[in-house]
Amino acid sequence: MKLQLYHLLVVRYENHIFVAMRMFFFLVTCELLCGSVLLFGVLQLNNLELAVNLAKRGNLPGAENLVVQWFQELFSQTKYKEAAELAAESPQGVLRTPDTVAKFQSVPVQAGQTPPLLQYFGTLLTRGKLNAFESLELSRLVVNQNKKNLLENWLAEDKLECCEELGDLVKTVDNDLALKIYIKARATPKFVASFAERREFDEILIYSKQVGYTPDYLFLLQTILRTDPQGAVNFALMMSQMEGGCPVDYNTITDLFLQRNLIREAIAFLLDVLKPNLPEHGYLQTKVLEINLVTFPNVADAILANENYFSVQHYTELPDIKRVIVNTHAIEPQALVEFFGTLSREWALECMKDLLMVNLRGNLQIIVQTAKEYCEQLGVDACIKLFEQFKSYEGLYFFLGSYLSSSEDPDIHFKYIEAAAKTGQIKEVERVTRESNFYDAEKTKNFLMETKLPDARPLINVCDCFGFVPDLTHYLYTNNMLRYIEGYVQKVNPGNAPLVVGQLNRLRLLTQFLEHLVSEGSQDVHAHNALGKIMIDSNNNPEHFLTTNPYYDSRVVGKYCEKRDPTLTVVAYRRGQCDDELINVTNKNSLFKLQARYVVERMDEDLWEKVLNPDNEYRRQLIDQVVSTALPESKSPEQWELQFAKSADTDAIKAGPSRVMDYINRLENFDGPAVGEVAVEAQLYEEAFAIFKKFNLNVQAVNVLLDNLKSIDRAVEFAFRVEEDAVWSQVAKAQLRVGDVSEAIESFIRADDATEFLDVIKAAEDADVYQDLVRYLLMVWQKTKEPKVDNELIYAYAKIDRLGEIEEFILMPNVANLQNVGDRLYDEALYEAAKIIFAFISNWAKLAITLVKLQQFQGAVDAARKANSSKTWKEVCFACVNAEEFRLAQICGLNIIIQVDDLEEVSEYYQNRGCFSELISLMESGLGLERAHMGIFTELGVLYARYHPEKLIEHIKLFSTRLNIPKLIRACDEQQHWMELTYLYVQYDEFDNAATTIMNHSPEAWDHMQFKDIIAKVANVELYYKAVHFYLQEHPDLINDVLNVLAPHVDHARVVDIMRKAGHLRLVKPFMVAVQSNNVAAVNEALNEIYVEEEDYDRLHESIDLHDNFDQIGLAQKIEKHELLEMRRVAAYIYKKAGRWKQSLALSKKDNHFRDAMETCSQSGDWELAEELLVYFIEQFIREYTGKVNELMKDKLEAMNEVKAKQEEEKDMVAQQNMYAQLLPLALPTPPMAGMDGGAMGGSFAPAPPKSGMGMPPMVPYGMPPMGSY
Repeated sequence: MKLQLYHLLVVRYENHIFVAMRMFFFLVTCELLCGSVLLFGVLQLNNLELAVNLAKRGNLPGAENLVVQWFQELFSQTKYKEAAELAAESPQGVLRTPDTVAKFQSVPVQAGQTPPLLQYFGTLLTRGKLNAFESLELSRLVVNQNKKNLLENWLAEDKLECCEELGDLVKTVDNDLALKIYIKARATPKFVASFAERREFDEILIYSKQVGYTPDYLFLLQTILRTDPQGAVNFALMMSQMEGGCPVDYNTITDLFLQRNLIREAIAFLLDVLKPNLPEHGYLQTKVLEINLVTFPNVADAILANENYFSVQHYTELPDIKRVIVNTHAIEPQALVEFFGTLSREWALECMKDLLMVNLRGNLQIIVQTAKEYCEQLGVDACIKLFEQFKSYEGLYFFLGSYLSSSEDPDIHFKYIEAAAKTGQIKEVERVTRESNFYDAEKTKNFLMETKLPDARPLINVCDCFGFVPDLTHYLYTNNMLRYIEGYVQKVNPGNAPLVVGQLNRLRLLTQFLEHLVSEGSQDVHAHNALGKIMIDSNNNPEHFLTTNPYYDSRVVGKYCEKRDPTLTVVAYRRGQCDDELINVTNKNSLFKLQARYVVERMDEDLWEKVLNPDNEYRRQLIDQVVSTALPESKSPEQWELQFAKSADTDAIKAGPSRVMDYINRLENFDGPAVGEVAVEAQLYEEAFAIFKKFNLNVQAVNVLLDNLKSIDRAVEFAFRVEEDAVWSQVAKAQLRVGDVSEAIESFIRADDATEFLDVIKAAEDADVYQDLVRYLLMVWQKTKEPKVDNELIYAYAKIDRLGEIEEFILMPNVANLQNVGDRLYDEALYEAAKIIFAFISNWAKLAITLVKLQQFQGAVDAARKANSSKTWKEVCFACVNAEEFRLAQICGLNIIIQVDDLEEVSEYYQNRGCFSELISLMESGLGLERAHMGIFTELGVLYARYHPEKLIEHIKLFSTRLNIPKLIRACDEQQHWMELTYLYVQYDEFDNAATTIMNHSPEAWDHMQFKDIIAKVANVELYYKAVHFYLQEHPDLINDVLNVLAPHVDHARVVDIMRKAGHLRLVKPFMVAVQSNNVAAVNEALNEIYVEEEDYDRLHESIDLHDNFDQIGLAQKIEKHELLEMRRVAAYIYKKAGRWKQSLALSKKDNHFRDAMETCSQSGDWELAEELLVYFIEQFIREYTGKVNELMKDKLEAMNEVKAKQEEEKDMVAQQNMYAQLLPLALPTPPMAGMDGGAMGGSFAPAPPKSGMGMPPMVPYGMPPMGSY
């Protein structure tokens, strides 16, 4: 309106623009003044309500304070509905503020009544549209009550003002409705982000073009990543296809995925965008391969192996195929298995054999898979032989395990049982023996008994199923496995309990029976045989029985002992002179010492000829034991004689030592080896050397030089002369014994002798001659396939730093135990060599800690990722922290902190080294992990409390539901973060602690609105009164607001007492007014006291009328002498209410309140009081009438005296004028005289004033007539 008026004036005075502007401002000022004047006039009538209504109706400016005052008045009177209407209709919207909303929120809700806040919002909605803050607060209430349909209706009716905050709130319950709000609020970034979360990426582009908005694509991508990694991939791909190119660099997108450990998503994105294979994408292509090599080696292997696989197909010769195929580390396993299917049976078996020979453990899985896939083409027997050739029971177990269910071949079932037992798969052995019916029962039983498994259940299954219960009982009894006997008869087959008990009894009773027969003098061979077997099985001093008992059959009992104790067999055979049996058993069990003693003792020429037969492969061992043990122990000359006769020509020796050398030179047909041995025994070492040399027994000759003459130099010279491998071997051994390691190795190499490699290795390591050891081991490696040799060769290479040879060696076929070698290299700090080994065998855990030792932290992280072991991650992480490689440490840490048990250890490690910021960064990154748990959120809160308190409150508010609140409470208490501690107490429903914390630490923790919410929920009543003291001391201006909240909970009398003692009773007057409806004596008396002090007799009268619980007589006595008439009138009223009619009547008569006096008499119903009052009125009338007559007479006399005095005054004035005229010169005119006409004299007398009486009143010369008083 004002703007229209301004335009009209400008048009009217277009040539006088300044005139128009002055007139406009004049009119506006007049309007303001009129409004103010009007309100002022109304206020003069003491009618505040009328003034407010006029201000509302006219929307008059300048009335803001007036409206606020009336609003406060209504609020203090708990007239919340009227207050809400006033706020809704307030001029200029002066009350439509957050403070008003907060005021309504602070009002306690009475049971069964509509909350004042809802009354306020309801009033606003009926009168129009809510502002932004009101819309947000009302929506918060509706959302909490899950009534989103109300929001939809209000938005449809345009009752709410849309804003970004409102959209964020509604989004928690309805995304579609939030989108509508974002559109109305023109919150384009939020609208775009919502589309991104809904995966409607095309809509983002369309909307952005329509409104001309360029989204922050990087921020959008980060937002989507937090909740939907796959959606982020799709969004990134959509950006890559946008016109004009991708708005975010591919490398940046990839780094975003990798920072959150979203490896698969990063690879998926790169593989898709790199399909065009453009030159500028070379770096990214390299990155794809790098990521796969580090994280998914199988994918990288597939990529790298693709070419190798096709190149293998192009080879046509078996040697070429075998040369290529052993590089299994570069070929994808499944591709290799499929390739085997293209080969012929013979070639496939050859290649499989080579793979097992090169790396039995590493390639076993591939071979097993191949055997499973192509067992029909290759043949089951061939596959079994292949595994048996390498004694790979593990491979046999896995292969036969897949074939067992379809086979009924007893041999296959037995081999599977055997392989399972050898590999420790006892449960599988038990299962097959229980479920299968196809294995050879006798063979399986014997195998299980020989194997002596710690678990007897497989044997129980076999024996129970096939009726070998006596054998089972005997086995279990003799092997002291009594608990299995008990388990069998109780759980497996209780029906066989009599059979088991009978067998056990037979074993025990038979022993007693046989012993009884023997004691009775029985010579029955069978009885003695049985007793001997029982004593052998029970280990009841069997040797004594076998030696002393003359009646048992030595062959029978000896045969029985062969598998149990071969030494007992020898005792039995010796007793029965069973020559052949004794020789066989001693040969079989290498008991040559016992055999030698027996042969010497027997003194049988035929036996000597048999054992010394050159065709006897054990002849040498027997002779050694005869010479070294049997003969020295023998005291019989005949035994010596026979030995010499059969084993050597001893004539020369018997002739005397002095002539031995001559005999050696002259005799030709003696038994040189035997005589030489005798000469050695006779300590004729030179003669023995000559004998051996003469008969070309060079080994024996050099042994004499080495062992007897102790001359290594002569032995070396002799070896050079004869150049025999065996001689060099003996020389090498001797050199090794004396510590000439390098010379010994040279001799072993000349001898081409690999038999003593264990001793050589030990000696070379002790002497630290690894260069020589390498030469020796290379010779040994060509001759034998021993893991020890291969292991030591790798170790020796490492000691002399020939790392290239290590790499070449492990790629060649070998049987090294690479794991043990790697561990040894690591233990001895040969980290470079250990790195090669661990990388080759894919032991990523050991490789990681090895790379840490080499300070190659990036590689260590990559290896740890492949190992994916908590222990490995920790070792690498801690090493990176020590080296201040915090980026890599964070990568490791993210994989550790997802384990609850390891989180605290990582945190302590960082903190002990002062890496606080880095630890916080790690924990912050951990929040976005898919497996993020409560411990991470809590630990980050603790760290914020210690090192970055400015971030703590935001963290707590965002993740309050995912925190271990008690732990964080302790941390905040220790660090004295009182505001955060309060918030945590509230979240944990510990309102007492929260209130106490706020009051004890108010400078940091106090917030009025928060405290009101908390204090209303505390359980300890004393805290209410502590809060009153607290507000009285620190925030007295807000004490009434708090007391309104506490009103339902506190003792009002106690609150009044607190304020009275503090001397601030008036401060809580609004509170007392609000709660006076409870009619509490202390409140009533306090308010009445205040009204008396303020001389507010109207409020006092109202209080007395409505609330009668107070000391009425005391109050009346207090104010009956008050200087203010109305106060005394109230005292009379109190006396009247209390029934003290005379006191009330006396006060009314005293103050001339006759109406009150008459009403008191009327209400009292006392005729005497009425008569007394009537008499008083009559006396008062007479006294008043007499007084008035006296006053009239006095007035008349005073008037007469005034007239007389006036006449006398006029006479005196005339006399003075006459005197003045006589004294003046004649030439001067005389002063005008009263009552005379001054026309002739140059002046005139003033007319006499009109007399009072009838007629018009006198008029003033100018101006308006004077205003009369009301």
